[in-house]
Amino acid sequence: MSERFEELKAKVLSLPFEPGVYIMKNRDGQVIYVGKAKALKNRVSQYFQSDSRHSPKTIRMVSNIWDFDIIVTETEFEALVLENQMIKKYQPKYNILLKDDKGYPFIKVTTSKPYPSFSIVPKPGHDADRYFGPYTSRRAAYHAIDTINETLKLKTCRRVFPRDIGKDRPCLNLHLGRCIAPCTGQVSAEEYAARVQEGISLLEGNDKALLADLTARMEQAAEDLRFEQAATLRDRIRAVRALGEKQKVVAGAFAELDAVAYVQGQTRGCVVVLHYLAGDARQESLADGVTVRRRRGAGRIFEAILCPARRGAAHRAAVQSDRRVRGGG
Repeated sequence: MSERFEELKAKVLSLPFEPGVYIMKNRDGQVIYVGKAKALKNRVSQYFQSDSRHSPKTIRMVSNIWDFDIIVTETEFEALVLENQMIKKYQPKYNILLKDDKGYPFIKVTTSKPYPSFSIVPKPGHDADRYFGPYTSRRAAYHAIDTINETLKLKTCRRVFPRDIGKDRPCLNLHLGRCIAPCTGQVSAEEYAARVQEGISLLEGNDKALLADLTARMEQAAEDLRFEQAATLRDRIRAVRALGEKQKVVAGAFAELDAVAYVQGQTRGCVVVLHYLAGDARQESLADGVTVRRRRGAGRIFEAILCPARRGAAHRAAVQSDRRVRGGG
């Protein structure tokens, strides 16, 4: 075994038992492989064990590893999404999957329209609409939209309002009690938008008020011996609870996100900045935090700084900046 190989094995011992992404690099610093892990220490250590456990492709890849970096995430799903983004960015030689333009879908809510609607898009846009995700699959995203439409009785047709109000008779969903039928003209844009806002609250994880209302209606239906309606409400409650796991929100008006991580040792310190532009990650290693301001350019205003709990010696902060360049310091 080479001396560098032994150094990498020693480096693995310092890795955390946490989910994240690992980035393998060759002698020239080029990214040759990106992978995700439920426990970084366990997964990365497997590459530096006996060759008999590896495929020929993995053996060739390991022989070219000169160094590796890691990014710790809060959950395994976050690692999955970050892996996808970094593979698309670096196009590593030994990654076969995820190099195309396919990714994890987002839910778009057209809040800029008088009668907003929910749809699925491949990535957030630079507009005033709202975006939620990413979701693990289109099926999961469609399930979320179907649950919201069914629970709040929103339209599922392709009619555009207010343009198509009164142009045709209501569809069968009105008679089945599945839609409040804005096509009749009896539902104002304000009333409909209020229902859509309830759906947005569900996607944000603010489901307590809606659950309380559904529970009260279910109990009342059971008291009145309307058992079929009570069972329907029970199923809605289950669906809302399943949807109630808080989703990460990507606001179209503030699509740039700077994630800053830094660690201070006894003699050295290191700062890493991840620039997110339209969902893509761009990594930079900096000597000090002042450089972040210079790299971002004069006149940029930092809108918010989020400071999570301290994790060991490392402190993490997320800096969200306005994409618009403003005058001033």
